[in-house]
Amino acid sequence: MVLDPTVVQLINFRYHVVTLVAVFLALGLGVLFGASFIDQSVVDALRKAQNRIEDRSAKLRSQILELEHQNKNLGITVESSEALLVKGVLKDRPTLLVTFESSDAKVAEGAAAVLLAAGARVDGAISLSNKLDMTTDERRKQVGVAVGVTPTTDQIVADSLINGLRDTFAGKAPGLLQRIVDAQLATVFKVSGVSAKPLAQLALPGTAIVIVSPGLDSKLLNERFVIPLVKSLSEASTIVAVVEPGTEQIPLLDQLRQDNLKVVTVDGIETPAGHTFLALGLRAAFSGTFGDYGNGKDATARLPEIVG
Repeated sequence: MVLDPTVVQLINFRYHVVTLVAVFLALGLGVLFGASFIDQSVVDALRKAQNRIEDRSAKLRSQILELEHQNKNLGITVESSEALLVKGVLKDRPTLLVTFESSDAKVAEGAAAVLLAAGARVDGAISLSNKLDMTTDERRKQVGVAVGVTPTTDQIVADSLINGLRDTFAGKAPGLLQRIVDAQLATVFKVSGVSAKPLAQLALPGTAIVIVSPGLDSKLLNERFVIPLVKSLSEASTIVAVVEPGTEQIPLLDQLRQDNLKVVTVDGIETPAGHTFLALGLRAAFSGTFGDYGNGKDATARLPEIVG
């Protein structure tokens, strides 16, 4: 006898239902019998442990909320105190802001604003090209023409560039900035509230150079250009401050702080505290004291002393 397909499907369906019911019934009985063999003292101990964990968790949540409240109030205090702390500390001190095409524009604007608020004489601002990393023959040749050497090796061109800018920022080679700009390796940009001087007068003797980090993805530019330039300026006794946003990822400052250079470094420059550190750190540097300020790795994390 051949069964109707519909009947076969119905039988298969009922079979599966019965099988599933049996499985779940077996699981339920297993849990029931298993639980009956657990000693009550074990159950009580587990409940007490859970209660302790819940109490601890509630206390930690309360502490976190309190710390967040304190941190918010501290931030408000620092922000409201910034103007008072920096006012006049750099009165008439000549400064030059140096950024890169990959630098955070808001960070550069903030640095310029605090310099002006501190009374500094911001003579101008220049943005250097990321091509100064000289990672290609074309870039190396372009730099070589600007600094006036026949391109041979990366090192010769790099040394000529670094030495030339060191002398330029010390006021000894005023024509180099113009050649770099003409070679499209730099641009002069407008800082709000500043009447920029001619290129030849942007860096006179005694000018403090404030360098804004080119950004997180500029490893080669840092290694080939920024760090050697900062070291050269430090050795030439030029006052230089290097600033970088953030406190955790600060690739440029991480390397500079390991070398104990006579420079000012500031992490978290995008914050009111960072602004204050920059102004007071430069003020201390003009008196011969240098430091690494902020909350990032190897920072002194101390407010620079207001001298004079």
